[in-house]
Amino acid sequence: TVPLARFASVLASSKLPVKSLLMCQDKAVSGVGNWMADELLFHAKVHPATLSCQLTEIQVLTIHSALLSVCKKACAVRA
Repeated sequence: TVPLARFASVLASSKLPVKSLLMCQDKAVSGVGNWMADELLFHAKVHPATLSCQLTEIQVLTIHSALLSVCKKACAVRA
């Protein structure tokens, strides 16, 4: 898992769109691909083109929570 404080720091310091940042294997989280990024941003109700540095605290928390729940569900169904 990725600690929320580290996750929030990475998002706040980047001007990349949030979807692009999530898919950068060496920046935020490794293992997030296109379908997972789409899925967790959909669950978090955040547009993929939103700049990471412009996310609110609530949005960051919601994305982090969605990341954990989507990963757990994907593992449970062997996706």
